[in-house]
Order: sequence, then structure tokens, then C-alpha cells
Amino acid sequence: MITGALMNSQHNRQRGFSLAEVLVALAIFAIIFLAALTAYDRSNRVFKTGVESSNMQQNTRVAFDKLVSDVRMAGYDFDRDGIPTGSVGGVNLYQQPDEQFEYIGPSAITIRSNLDYETENAPCAGAVTDNCDNGREKIYENAQFPVVTTGNDEIVTYALVPDSQVAPPVCDPATNCVQFYADTYIPRRSYPDPANGGLSENVVEIRGVDLCVGGCNNPPYTLHRFTLDRTQQNFAAGANVIDTPLATNIRSMTFKYYQDAQGTDPLKDLPNTTDVSTGATIKGIGQYDVSNPSALVPQRDIRGKINSVRLTLIGMNESRDFAFTDTAETVTGGPGYFEQYRKYRLETLISPRNIQKRGMREQDTYPPGAPTITATCTGACAGVYLEWAAPSVSSTQGAPDQYKVIYDTVASTGFNCETTTFTNTYTHVFGTTPACKLIPNVPYKFAVVALNSYGSMTSGIAQPITPLNATQPSKPLNVTATTNLNGKVTLTWDRPKSTAAGAYSCGPSTPNAAELQGYLVERESPAGSGTFTALVTAPNQVTTYSPYDTVTWTDTTVTNCVDY
Repeated sequence: MITGALMNSQHNRQRGFSLAEVLVALAIFAIIFLAALTAYDRSNRVFKTGVESSNMQQNTRVAFDKLVSDVRMAGYDFDRDGIPTGSVGGVNLYQQPDEQFEYIGPSAITIRSNLDYETENAPCAGAVTDNCDNGREKIYENAQFPVVTTGNDEIVTYALVPDSQVAPPVCDPATNCVQFYADTYIPRRSYPDPANGGLSENVVEIRGVDLCVGGCNNPPYTLHRFTLDRTQQNFAAGANVIDTPLATNIRSMTFKYYQDAQGTDPLKDLPNTTDVSTGATIKGIGQYDVSNPSALVPQRDIRGKINSVRLTLIGMNESRDFAFTDTAETVTGGPGYFEQYRKYRLETLISPRNIQKRGMREQDTYPPGAPTITATCTGACAGVYLEWAAPSVSSTQGAPDQYKVIYDTVASTGFNCETTTFTNTYTHVFGTTPACKLIPNVPYKFAVVALNSYGSMTSGIAQPITPLNATQPSKPLNVTATTNLNGKVTLTWDRPKSTAAGAYSCGPSTPNAAELQGYLVERESPAGSGTFTALVTAPNQVTTYSPYDTVTWTDTTVTNCVDY
């Protein structure tokens, strides 16, 4: 009996957990587990965001630094021998048409620079065909251009390519194609002598980029650095372009251009009145035309005014952050919901120290030799056109820095008239003062003078030429007059672009209406009297010649309340 009681007591003490106790335990465990998962998820998202933010910043910063470094070098040593003159071995030396900024746009840029200056130090031996002597490019040099320092691979373009693009579309310079002109021949051949192989600049196309017309609306982008194959010379249709991706997940890239180093004066057109600081209307337009090398090409001259560039580069995370909304995002509600991507913005003002600076040719210690007149032409508004061969350079004869034309009537003794100085080996002569203005059908004699800092030399026998008056410009069009509050009258008219009579064509520049000497402004006073008085603004009663299509001139000598 005693044994049985003990066994029953032990059995009672082995009771399990009740259902209520189990449920409470499970609930407590679930709460603890969910809390742990929530903490882990939050920690994981913070970690992931931090990693992506770090990657975004590093990715954007590396590309930004490379871009800034190249643009800061724009124009470095691109023109080592300055403005060459003279000739070597009977071949004239010419100025290379290279530009420091080959292309400027709102979201793309192309610069030229001697980027291998410090990496190519070997002497230029006779058999050397590759780089030498601080980046001289032997394979690009020839008799016309004896010193070339920028190869095709040193013409560098930065632009954005949308990640969504499957294949580059057909070139559209307005939206998806960087297009500019450059002398990419091997050796260089863009010089003003077509008879001896001179050619106009080649077209270069870089296709499949987003020029961000109306904004960069196709993110994400990859920032690419494009160069040209140094062994090739044809880059039309996007051929032979070397493409190096620099950074992915780029939101946008913008450039703004200034004509001062401080970034306070936005780039303007040549009259300095219209803001063109985005580069949208300038781009790479303006081909060096070998048949008209002295022609005014406004876009090239405007690019030459750039002194600084403001760059803004914005990167973005590689994935969306659903807890974030960028209220400044312009591409919203689409498949990517780009307002839910975090951004990283980098901005700086770049002031390249070599911009608008050319190389300095070593100074000669001898006066130049005598140039030789090789061609003449008459029939341009009583003007005379001359071409000449530059004098050769030797151990006893220096290179000329400039030229001028001296002239007078055949009946005169000596030469009492002269032009201004210039560096090209051709010019038109009309005469700028009453005493020296060329008169049709009167025989004149002409000579060309070469000058440098050590002296001058005149071409030999004077060239007899009789000016004609075979052409006359058409009249100015759309003449309007506006009175100003400050007591002045401003006249505006359109430049004539055709001749009224006759024909004229000679030399590398076919003048057409460009042979205008200027404009004579006459004023009728009082109005209706029929009496016109020439307004003398220069010794020969012509205003300063304007090359622009629209000409503006202001009369500051009018009297208030008088009709003219």
C-alpha cells in the first residue's frame, strides 16, 4: 500500500503546459522575432542605402574629376609655334585652323589639348613617326605645318548616352549627335592653297548621345569620353571614334560658358548683345573653308571668346528608395519613378589657364627676305587683289612676322600709300584715305613688304596694276530709323549680299558683297528739302565696315524736335 501511494504522487508532479501557456509563449516569441526582423531589415536598408550612396558619390566623383582635369587643360600647347610666317624650301608656312574648343553645347563639350606633353619625351629622330619631344606629332607634320602637337586622339569629347538606347540612331546634330569640323588629315592638310593639296576641314560625328534639348529627360545615363583614332582620318558617320564609358547612373550633365575667367559674364555673340552661354546655337558649327580661308565664321570666333566653363554633374543611386521623394525631379510618374532616386550633385567653375593663348615662335635675329608677288586681280569696286610667296628662312634670313602692301600711282615717285599689317599672304587693297583711295582706270604700282622685329624687305620690281570698277554692291535693305530718349537716332539696315552689276572672282576669297568698303550715311535736313549732307565718320566718309548681316549705326549729332 505504501508503494502505490508513492507512485501516484510522482505521477501528479509530471503535469505539462496548458494550451493558454503555450499560446502566450508563442505570442511573446513572435513579438521578439518580428522585432528582431524589423531591426535587421531597417539595419539592412540603412546599410544598403549607405553603400549605394557611397558608390554613387565615388562613381560620380571619379568621372567629375577626369572631366574637370581635361577641360582645365583645354588649349594647352595646341599651337606651339605661334603664328608661323615665311617659307621653308619654297613652301609657305600657314596657321593651323585648330580650335581650343571644337564643340560647345548644353550637355556636351569637345576640347583640344597636348595631353601627352609629359609622356612623350624622346627626341624627334629622323625615322620617328610617332610622338616625340614633349608630344610633337610627327605623323601629322608636313612642309606647311612643320610643328603639330595635338593628334586626333587628343581631340576629346564628353557626352551622355542613355542606358535605354539599344543602337545609335541616325545622326541628328540637333538632338543626338555631336558634330564639329577639324583638320584630321594625316598629315594635316587644311591650309589655304588648294592648288598644292590644301583641303577644307573634315566633319567629325559622335553618334548616339543625348544633347539634352529641353533637359536630360532619358535617365539614367552613362557618361562617355570619346576620342578619335590617331591612326585614322575619316570620322564622318561616327566611324573610328574610340568610346570609353566613365560613369554609370548619371542623372544629368550641363555646361555654361563665360567670356571672363570669373564666370560672371555669360558668353555672347560677336556683337556682344545676345546671350549664347548654353552653347546650344554655337555647337561645332563653322568649317574652315580652304576656298575662303579669311571669311568671318562667327561660331568659331564666339568659341574663341570662352574664358571659363561652369560644369554641373548629377549622379543618382542605382535603385529606387521608396521612402524618398525628390520634389525637384522633372522626370516623374514614368516607369522609373525617378523622383524616388537619391541624387548627388557636383558643380565647379573651370578656368583653363591656356585659353586664348597661343605659342610664341622663337624670335629671329635677322630681317626677313623679300616676298614675291605671284598673282593679281582687278575688278572689285575699284579694288586690287594680290597674292605673294613668303620669303624663305635661312641662317642669314629671318622669318617675317607681318606683311603690308605699299602702293602709289605709276607717275608718282616712291610709295606714299600703305595698308595696315597682316599675317596672311594675300589681301585686297581699296585705299582708306582720300589721298590713297584707288581710282578706276588710273595705273598704279604695288609692292609687298615683309617685316619682323629686326627689319623689313620689299618685293623687287613694282607690280603695275590698273584698277577697274567692274562690280557694284546692291543697295542696303530694310532701312529703319528709331529715335532714342537720349536725343539720338539709330539706323538699322540689312547688309547687301549680292552685286548690282558686274562679276568678280579671284583669290582664295570670293568676295561677292564682302568687297564692301563700308557705308556712306547721308542726312536730309530739314526733311523734304532735298538737301543731303554726308555724315563724316571716317576720312573717306564711310562708317566702319561691319561684317554682320544686320548693321546698326547711331547718329549722335541730331537736334531734338527737328525732323530729318
